[in-house]
Amino acid sequence: MQQVLFEFSVYTIVHRDKLAKAASTSGATKFSEAKVWRNGYDLWSKAKGAGAVMPVVFADAMDCSRLLYWGLLTNIVIEDKITRYSVEHMRRIKGRHSPQELLLKSTNKAIAPNFIRPYAICQTPSFLALPTVKEPASADREWERFTGDLALCLADLSEDEFLVLSSKSKDYYVQFAAQGQFGMRAEAASNAYIEPANARLSTDAYVALRKLGWKLPTRVPNSGPDPDGSPNFFMDLSSSGGFGSIAGIAVQTFRRVYHIHHPGQLQYKSFSRAGAQIRFPTLRIKREE
Repeated sequence: MQQVLFEFSVYTIVHRDKLAKAASTSGATKFSEAKVWRNGYDLWSKAKGAGAVMPVVFADAMDCSRLLYWGLLTNIVIEDKITRYSVEHMRRIKGRHSPQELLLKSTNKAIAPNFIRPYAICQTPSFLALPTVKEPASADREWERFTGDLALCLADLSEDEFLVLSSKSKDYYVQFAAQGQFGMRAEAASNAYIEPANARLSTDAYVALRKLGWKLPTRVPNSGPDPDGSPNFFMDLSSSGGFGSIAGIAVQTFRRVYHIHHPGQLQYKSFSRAGAQIRFPTLRIKREE
């Protein structure tokens, strides 16, 4: 899925040696600043909710006359008067650009030549661009295949048998419970079960789940039995079938809400209420141990 740059970015300064080292690593680099990035945190949260990524633009702390590197903000933690933040995909800024090309969000005016503050919120400049990333051509076909395979597996579940599909890397899952003549209960992970906090679903994600047909959670975990509700998003399927429909909703939930790009990023486990393990090799994804 092609990432989209957020309309606002953070401008800050870091020693060029540390910037060069960050650009040479494949993972995220941690930085800290003796200033509270409250607006930066709020805008970063808004960007995530909109499905966008927020840039950080760097100048050399020893010479602020030129913008050198930029990357994507992945985390912000504010502790007392210190902001700790992480940036990934650091890269050199192409061409020669100065901080005076950046427009401050607060005034819509360019940063002044004598601007010495180590932090500012700016409009994302047009000279920043993400490389075009196309989802593999086979991904749509793999999801189509997976939807059909999942429908067959759901139809094969007997009363008091369960199937759980989950992300390999995050606390995102969709689970199914066969209830015999009463049909099937399906649930999708809500924020009550998603950690860490920055992986939790936005308000827009909750709206998307409702549009897919999921009912909103009705209670918090450990608040007592509620057979007609759940702490998760949930829906109930009648005993007359409809497994293809619920399989399609599950797949759209993974793709559109949890941003799982390929079935290979999923794993499964299946078991009976008595504890017997059930295998579904036809799903062609990893079985969770």
